[in-house]
Amino acid sequence: MPGDSQFLPDEHLMKGVQNGRQAEFELLYSRYAQRMLGYFYRMFNGDEEKAQDFLQDLFIKVLEKASLFDTNQNFEAWIFTIASNMCKNEYRKLNHHQTFSQQVNGQEGIEFRMDSKIDFENYQLAVFQLVERLEPDKKELFILRFEEELSIEEIANILKLKEGTVKSRLFYLKKFLAEKLKVYDPKTNG
Repeated sequence: MPGDSQFLPDEHLMKGVQNGRQAEFELLYSRYAQRMLGYFYRMFNGDEEKAQDFLQDLFIKVLEKASLFDTNQNFEAWIFTIASNMCKNEYRKLNHHQTFSQQVNGQEGIEFRMDSKIDFENYQLAVFQLVERLEPDKKELFILRFEEELSIEEIANILKLKEGTVKSRLFYLKKFLAEKLKVYDPKTNG
Protein backbone atom coordinates (compact mmCIF):
# COMPACT_ATOMS: atom_id res chain seq x y z
CA MET A 1 0.00 0.00 0.00
CA PRO A 2 2.76 2.60 0.72
CA GLY A 3 3.85 2.51 -2.95
CA ASP A 4 0.27 3.28 -4.01
CA SER A 5 0.24 6.62 -2.17
CA GLN A 6 2.12 8.28 -5.03
CA PHE A 7 -1.10 8.04 -7.08
CA LEU A 8 -3.40 9.46 -4.40
CA PRO A 9 -4.93 12.92 -4.84
CA ASP A 10 -3.32 15.75 -2.87
CA GLU A 11 -6.38 16.09 -0.66
CA HIS A 12 -6.13 12.45 0.40
CA LEU A 13 -2.44 12.92 1.16
CA MET A 14 -3.36 15.87 3.39
CA LYS A 15 -5.53 13.52 5.45
CA GLY A 16 -2.37 11.53 6.09
CA VAL A 17 -0.47 14.70 6.98
CA GLN A 18 -3.25 15.63 9.40
CA ASN A 19 -2.73 12.21 11.02
CA GLY A 20 1.01 12.84 11.35
CA ARG A 21 2.23 10.64 8.49
CA GLN A 22 5.58 11.92 7.24
CA ALA A 23 5.50 9.93 3.98
CA GLU A 24 2.41 11.79 2.74
CA PHE A 25 3.97 15.14 3.59
CA GLU A 26 7.14 14.20 1.72
CA LEU A 27 5.09 13.22 -1.31
CA LEU A 28 3.24 16.55 -1.29
CA TYR A 29 6.58 18.31 -0.94
CA SER A 30 7.97 16.44 -3.94
CA ARG A 31 4.88 17.35 -5.99
CA TYR A 32 4.88 21.05 -5.18
CA ALA A 33 8.39 22.16 -4.14
CA GLN A 34 9.74 23.07 -7.59
CA ARG A 35 6.54 24.76 -8.66
CA MET A 36 6.28 26.83 -5.48
CA LEU A 37 9.98 27.69 -5.65
CA GLY A 38 9.41 29.03 -9.16
CA TYR A 39 6.43 31.03 -7.95
CA PHE A 40 8.43 32.64 -5.13
CA TYR A 41 11.41 33.18 -7.43
CA ARG A 42 9.25 35.20 -9.83
CA MET A 43 7.39 37.04 -7.08
CA PHE A 44 10.71 38.19 -5.59
CA ASN A 45 12.37 39.23 -8.86
CA GLY A 46 14.76 36.32 -9.15
CA ASP A 47 16.04 36.40 -5.56
CA GLU A 48 16.85 32.70 -5.25
CA GLU A 49 17.85 32.85 -1.59
CA LYS A 50 14.60 34.55 -0.61
CA ALA A 51 12.63 32.09 -2.76
CA GLN A 52 14.31 29.15 -1.01
CA ASP A 53 13.59 30.67 2.42
CA PHE A 54 9.95 31.24 1.53
CA LEU A 55 9.63 27.72 0.14
CA GLN A 56 10.81 26.27 3.45
CA ASP A 57 8.52 28.60 5.40
CA LEU A 58 5.60 27.61 3.17
CA PHE A 59 5.97 23.93 3.92
CA ILE A 60 6.40 24.65 7.63
CA LYS A 61 3.07 26.48 7.42
CA VAL A 62 1.52 23.53 5.58
CA LEU A 63 2.54 21.32 8.49
CA GLU A 64 1.48 23.83 11.16
CA LYS A 65 -1.89 24.52 9.50
CA ALA A 66 -2.60 20.98 8.31
CA SER A 67 -5.49 20.64 10.75
CA LEU A 68 -7.13 23.73 9.22
CA PHE A 69 -7.21 22.23 5.73
CA ASP A 70 -10.63 20.97 4.64
CA THR A 71 -9.88 17.80 2.68
CA ASN A 72 -13.03 18.42 0.61
CA GLN A 73 -11.36 21.52 -0.81
CA ASN A 74 -8.64 21.82 -3.47
CA PHE A 75 -5.11 21.49 -2.05
CA GLU A 76 -3.48 23.34 -4.95
CA ALA A 77 -5.66 26.42 -4.35
CA TRP A 78 -4.96 26.20 -0.61
CA ILE A 79 -1.17 26.09 -0.94
CA PHE A 80 -1.18 28.94 -3.47
CA THR A 81 -3.38 30.97 -1.11
CA ILE A 82 -0.85 30.51 1.69
CA ALA A 83 2.03 31.41 -0.67
CA SER A 84 0.13 34.45 -1.94
CA ASN A 85 -0.50 35.70 1.59
CA MET A 86 3.18 35.20 2.46
CA CYS A 87 4.19 37.37 -0.50
CA LYS A 88 1.66 40.07 0.37
CA ASN A 89 2.94 40.18 3.94
CA GLU A 90 6.52 40.46 2.72
CA TYR A 91 5.66 43.28 0.33
CA ARG A 92 3.89 45.11 3.14
CA LYS A 93 6.89 44.58 5.39
CA LEU A 94 9.22 45.99 2.74
CA ASN A 95 6.83 48.85 2.03
CA HIS A 96 6.93 47.75 -1.57
CA HIS A 97 3.89 49.78 -2.61
CA GLN A 98 4.97 51.91 -5.53
CA THR A 99 2.44 52.92 -8.08
CA PHE A 100 2.54 51.17 -11.40
CA SER A 101 3.19 54.37 -13.30
CA GLN A 102 6.17 55.18 -11.09
CA GLN A 103 7.68 51.76 -11.73
CA VAL A 104 7.26 51.87 -15.48
CA ASN A 105 7.58 55.61 -16.15
CA GLY A 106 10.90 56.40 -17.75
CA GLN A 107 11.96 52.77 -17.93
CA GLU A 108 11.30 52.06 -21.56
CA GLY A 109 14.57 50.16 -21.93
CA ILE A 110 12.66 47.02 -22.87
CA GLU A 111 11.81 48.37 -26.32
CA PHE A 112 13.99 46.87 -29.00
CA ARG A 113 14.29 48.30 -32.49
CA MET A 114 13.92 45.66 -35.16
CA ASP A 115 14.46 46.10 -38.85
CA SER A 116 13.19 42.70 -39.97
CA LYS A 117 11.43 39.73 -38.35
CA ILE A 118 10.40 39.73 -34.72
CA ASP A 119 13.23 38.52 -32.56
CA PHE A 120 11.42 36.10 -30.26
CA GLU A 121 14.22 36.03 -27.69
CA ASN A 122 14.07 39.81 -27.33
CA TYR A 123 10.29 39.59 -27.07
CA GLN A 124 10.55 37.04 -24.25
CA LEU A 125 13.10 39.21 -22.47
CA ALA A 126 10.86 42.25 -22.86
CA VAL A 127 7.89 40.39 -21.38
CA PHE A 128 10.02 39.16 -18.47
CA GLN A 129 11.38 42.65 -17.74
CA LEU A 130 7.94 44.21 -17.95
CA VAL A 131 6.38 41.61 -15.64
CA GLU A 132 9.21 42.07 -13.12
CA ARG A 133 8.25 45.75 -12.80
CA LEU A 134 4.53 45.17 -12.28
CA GLU A 135 2.91 45.97 -8.96
CA PRO A 136 2.87 42.87 -6.74
CA ASP A 137 -0.86 42.18 -7.25
CA LYS A 138 -0.59 42.49 -11.04
CA LYS A 139 2.57 40.39 -11.12
CA GLU A 140 0.88 37.69 -9.06
CA LEU A 141 -2.14 37.71 -11.36
CA PHE A 142 0.15 37.31 -14.39
CA ILE A 143 2.08 34.45 -12.80
CA LEU A 144 -1.01 32.57 -11.62
CA ARG A 145 -2.78 32.86 -14.99
CA PHE A 146 -0.05 32.70 -17.61
CA GLU A 147 2.74 30.77 -15.92
CA GLU A 148 0.88 28.50 -13.51
CA GLU A 149 -2.05 28.32 -15.97
CA LEU A 150 -4.67 28.35 -13.23
CA SER A 151 -8.32 28.86 -14.10
CA ILE A 152 -10.23 32.08 -13.39
CA GLU A 153 -12.12 30.25 -10.65
CA GLU A 154 -8.91 29.00 -9.01
CA ILE A 155 -7.35 32.47 -9.13
CA ALA A 156 -10.52 34.00 -7.66
CA ASN A 157 -10.35 31.52 -4.76
CA ILE A 158 -6.65 32.13 -4.14
CA LEU A 159 -6.91 35.92 -4.25
CA LYS A 160 -10.32 35.97 -2.54
CA LEU A 161 -11.89 37.96 -5.39
CA LYS A 162 -15.01 37.53 -7.48
CA GLU A 163 -14.47 35.79 -10.82
CA GLY A 164 -15.70 38.90 -12.63
CA THR A 165 -13.07 40.99 -10.85
CA VAL A 166 -10.34 38.54 -11.90
CA LYS A 167 -11.57 38.66 -15.51
CA SER A 168 -11.64 42.45 -15.46
CA ARG A 169 -8.15 42.73 -13.97
CA LEU A 170 -6.81 40.22 -16.52
CA PHE A 171 -8.41 42.22 -19.34
CA TYR A 172 -6.72 45.46 -18.24
CA LEU A 173 -3.43 43.68 -17.57
CA LYS A 174 -3.42 42.15 -21.05
CA LYS A 175 -4.36 45.51 -22.57
CA PHE A 176 -1.49 47.20 -20.74
CA LEU A 177 1.01 44.50 -21.76
CA ALA A 178 -0.17 44.61 -25.37
CA GLU A 179 0.35 48.37 -25.44
CA LYS A 180 3.85 48.12 -23.96
CA LEU A 181 4.79 45.29 -26.30
CA LYS A 182 3.21 46.65 -29.48
CA VAL A 183 6.67 47.13 -30.97
CA TYR A 184 6.62 43.33 -31.44
CA ASP A 185 3.28 43.26 -33.23
CA PRO A 186 3.88 42.33 -36.88
CA LYS A 187 0.80 44.35 -37.92
CA THR A 188 2.41 47.58 -36.69
CA ASN A 189 5.96 46.67 -37.71
CA GLY A 190 5.27 44.95 -41.01
